[in-house]
Amino acid sequence: MSRVAQLVSDRLLTLPDCLRSLLVQCDPAGHSARPAVRPLTAKDAPIWVTGGGMSEGPAHYLVALLSAQGIAATFVPLSEFVSESLPQPGHTLVLFSQGLAPNARFPLRHHASFARTIVVTSVCPDSSANEQSIPHQLAQLTARGIELLVHPPAQESGILLRVVGPTVQALAAAIVAGIPIRALQALPDLYQQQLAQAPQTVLFPHGQLQRLVLLAGGRYGSACFGLRWKLLEGLLLADPPVYDLLQVAHGPLQSLWNQPAVLLLLERHDAPHEETLYARIRQVFSAPHHHIVSLRAQTHPGLLCYFEHAALLDALLLDALRRFDPPLERWPGQHQDGPLYDFAPHML
Repeated sequence: MSRVAQLVSDRLLTLPDCLRSLLVQCDPAGHSARPAVRPLTAKDAPIWVTGGGMSEGPAHYLVALLSAQGIAATFVPLSEFVSESLPQPGHTLVLFSQGLAPNARFPLRHHASFARTIVVTSVCPDSSANEQSIPHQLAQLTARGIELLVHPPAQESGILLRVVGPTVQALAAAIVAGIPIRALQALPDLYQQQLAQAPQTVLFPHGQLQRLVLLAGGRYGSACFGLRWKLLEGLLLADPPVYDLLQVAHGPLQSLWNQPAVLLLLERHDAPHEETLYARIRQVFSAPHHHIVSLRAQTHPGLLCYFEHAALLDALLLDALRRFDPPLERWPGQHQDGPLYDFAPHML
């Protein structure tokens, strides 16, 4: 096994305990040393949600969870916050940034424009740290009323791909969206069981990397940005789109028709009306160069099936990393992203 695959495997083994730790921390009946963040309600709307890199996935997931409850929320890209002033900002700002990347400072410069600001991060505030450090600046912001939801793991560096933090942040999104802790308690064990099972199939049966496409039904597709981005960073392939089960016939089918492709069906046990659509997709994409992989969520309802899909995809991704060993320690363009990645001012 390559060093990267071993590192990803080791990190995935810690993920269930990270999920459990966050649940204990946020349980209103518990005795966590960290104050719990009050879940969002319609009174907090309109809600702006943002995040960059892999943290954009949990940000989109939160918007999907809130929208399903009829709470006005929208994803706002980080680039919007580069402006010196925000026209008609929302009432609440939620920022996801696992390591509080430099450009995450742009939204925080505007925190005074919002009645409430929540930051979901793995960085702990520390007023005793160097004054120019992010922990020190976070401590100052909490003194001004910014709410922090600090989650594990404290560090997840060394390779381009992060596999623990994004899923933990997705759980944080569910908690912030007001999903009861009791409805989330089984997720760590479910994740552990899925990771312990060897994949029933492989992503690339023909022994070479191919184009990837995710297919989802209904509004669930809007929650799956994080799954798409995990494949993008993990395999360094073209961005895998998330197509609707019916919309795939309008343009995507034609672009895929003559080339090898792997189609991942994000099936859900509580959406039986989609079964006929899955069957018809198998009829349409029946050429030998089209490979269909079914990822079926069989336990949790609604948008919570995201976690089962994430676990199934992690197992397949780890298998692909073992087979193909993409350069995730020294990735293409490394150290060339400074003008964009480190654009924000160093002080908040």
